[in-house]
Amino acid sequence: MLFRILKKDLKRKKVMNAILLCFILLATMFVASGISNVVSVMNGTNSYLDKAGIGDYVVISMGADSKASIDEILHEMESIRDYRIEPVVFGEKSNLKDMHGEKLEAKNSVIYQSIEDSRLKFFDKENKQITQIKPGHAYATGDFMEKKNRTKFNVSKNPADRTYDGVVYDSKAEMLFYRDIVLPRLASGEIVECRKQVPFLLQEAFRRVDKDGKDVAVRKIDYVADYEITYRDGSKQVIDTKGFADSVALMKRKMFWFKYPDVDYRWITYSKIDGGWVDYDDLKKARKERKKLKQAQTKGR
Repeated sequence: MLFRILKKDLKRKKVMNAILLCFILLATMFVASGISNVVSVMNGTNSYLDKAGIGDYVVISMGADSKASIDEILHEMESIRDYRIEPVVFGEKSNLKDMHGEKLEAKNSVIYQSIEDSRLKFFDKENKQITQIKPGHAYATGDFMEKKNRTKFNVSKNPADRTYDGVVYDSKAEMLFYRDIVLPRLASGEIVECRKQVPFLLQEAFRRVDKDGKDVAVRKIDYVADYEITYRDGSKQVIDTKGFADSVALMKRKMFWFKYPDVDYRWITYSKIDGGWVDYDDLKKARKERKKLKQAQTKGR
């Protein structure tokens, strides 16, 4: 009975049913195509990771003493089918420059690894495996090299964008502070001297005896401030322009406070919403208060 009713209905509304059938077929094709693309991407990613020899997890530790403990833990875990330990060297990110001498900015510590010591397979932009590196050369990921063209304010790191009066500054913020704040005050006589890129010693170099009884040298820790400004009344300020302060910068600031307690040391940053150049810590407090206010307003709706 139901089948006969459906058959008659299909005969009466042939055009409408044909259009509906087309839409159903198209929708089915789109869904199938989408699922196929997702599966292809997932399979392709897994295949590429397997081809490169990348494991499911990466554990990074520092110090030669940690190798034995990690090795023991991994060996006893039944869920781990295989693992490998590869030696790496941790580098100071502040000393990282490209082949043209341009400073490279990294968010965290830089890890160097010899290609001979790695079981991973590395590929160039043409998808060819890299098997050897010329002496004195190093490879970095394409993503990292793209990000190195960003400044502290996350804008183009083109030298022309941070150049003023023939001088190339480390950041656009540093250039703008000198152009908009320092120069007018130098002209008015409020500032009598402005030194750029002023070095400060935070910790002297020393020697220590390692676990093998060897006498090893530990390098000194330096810090370079953007500006040291001397005012008309003889007072001085050490100023750093900050867009974002990472853990290393925060640590060095504490060391500076301890080493030079009598120095007027300030971090400043630019915030349009807060009226221009403001103290870095004051900006963080203001942003925190605005966030609390916004959350309270959202909650009250």
